[in-house]
Amino acid sequence: MLNSIRIKAIKGIKDKKFNLDLYPNKPSILVAPNGFGKSSFAVAFNSFNNSRITLDDDNICEGHNASDASIEIVIDEATYNINSTQNTFSRNFSCFVINSSLYAKSQGQYRGSFIGHKALLAIQDIELESRIPNKPSIVYSISTNKTDFGKNGKILTSILYLIENTKLIDELKKINIDEFKKVRSYKNPLINIKNKINTYVGTAETILSQINEHLISDFDNIECLHSLKGIIEKFSKNKENNGILYLESIQLVDFMLSNEYGAYATWCAYKVNKEYVEDLISNFDTTHSSDLKITEQGRSPRKLTISFPSAKRISNGQRDILTFISKLYCARRELKKENNLLIIDEIFDYLDDANLIAFQYYITKFIEEYKKSGKNLYCILLTHLDPEYFHHFCFQKHKLQIRYLQKTGSCTGEVIELMKKRDSSDNISKFLFHFHNETQIVEGHNNLEWYEQLYREVLNI
Repeated sequence: MLNSIRIKAIKGIKDKKFNLDLYPNKPSILVAPNGFGKSSFAVAFNSFNNSRITLDDDNICEGHNASDASIEIVIDEATYNINSTQNTFSRNFSCFVINSSLYAKSQGQYRGSFIGHKALLAIQDIELESRIPNKPSIVYSISTNKTDFGKNGKILTSILYLIENTKLIDELKKINIDEFKKVRSYKNPLINIKNKINTYVGTAETILSQINEHLISDFDNIECLHSLKGIIEKFSKNKENNGILYLESIQLVDFMLSNEYGAYATWCAYKVNKEYVEDLISNFDTTHSSDLKITEQGRSPRKLTISFPSAKRISNGQRDILTFISKLYCARRELKKENNLLIIDEIFDYLDDANLIAFQYYITKFIEEYKKSGKNLYCILLTHLDPEYFHHFCFQKHKLQIRYLQKTGSCTGEVIELMKKRDSSDNISKFLFHFHNETQIVEGHNNLEWYEQLYREVLNI
């Protein structure tokens, strides 16, 4: 459980402790009005490396020095500290922050004898992969494999088409082949089953028939090989023949034991991920702008980068959903430890209903992915939206963890009903729901007790 977070001297936060008590692998919503310091909260978690906090001057709280900045995180009653000299948090936790990629830039324009400047909003490029792996050369020879197999190597067929399937190779990361690295034949089930096959006599077709008739149960009992066959079956040309599927599995194990396999598997994983994010971005791109593109850039190392159209050529909702999806891809790359923290800073607050559903769908799937793998993910959404809004979409109400960082008036259906019952001259209506230029301190503006009384009235309607 994430018990509490205390932030000092970072941007707009002088010293605040947030008592949260959040469970992992559930969406957590922290609610506060604009101006409260939600972005400062996000800046705090985006400001440290594995060793310490490193803040830009603009992100140091006014009246403080960089050495004053600190974050204290209590999880399962254990306290972790991040400051200018240490970071005990990152020893056990990965952290990633998703926020807006908007920034202001200046564009020069010649105006006679001088250059004028025009301020524009732009969207930062997002680095999807910081290092693109090189494609290694693959050494595969069916004739060599037949010779290495032994007397009945003639039953093997080429699996080059499987090796060249990047999606198949990427799925092989689920398979542990340590059992097949044993050099003694009586301990290595792969050697034993090859020896049995080499005792058979006849044509390749006859031997394959004997394998299907007598050895399939032996193959099935080798758990690792059986799992591998289940993966190959989705990609093989021989889905209906268990004997051939297992023989293809044996060859693939030999390839997985080769020296070049590790580098090749890394390259295949990159290609699969690149194709995935390209398809995802394409599905959400309604602008069809040539300026929205995913490209490989740079040298030593090459990087995979997504660039966006000018902010004026893309709607706010499109901008937010596209940058969110891109950064969620980056988060998957960074959040690799057993315990992980993902913070999303108001990036979804202006999405329309369709994109909001998509946002919640991908967040839910992301959380489930970590839960299924036995890892902990604290997913914190920072928002000024009424959390009731989320209950009508993908998030299940019983799974949501909602924490109000500051209680404030909210225009939910319940509050509207309350407004109907109150006097029309009430300060709640006059000063909290409508703009009013009259100078007056509203009773409850800085009075937490007053807000709590209002909430009690709402709950009792």
